[in-house]
Amino acid sequence: MDAVKAGFEKAKEVVAGKCAEEHAEKANDPRLPAHERVEHALEAGKAQVKEEKHAAKSDSHAIDGKLS
Repeated sequence: MDAVKAGFEKAKEVVAGKCAEEHAEKANDPRLPAHERVEHALEAGKAQVKEEKHAAKSDSHAIDGKLS
């Protein structure tokens, strides 16, 4: 069961990573107004934190599965 949980967390990690990349690209787009770039930079940071959180959970579940 822990392997399944680790897989789900890994999938969430990948999705959050892609979201962070998309927001980072928009945050660096000079064609957008400054307030939109700031919002995208904030969202990119939030997505990066989520990505790191899911990576930690995935690792934790993988380790728990090996110990069981």
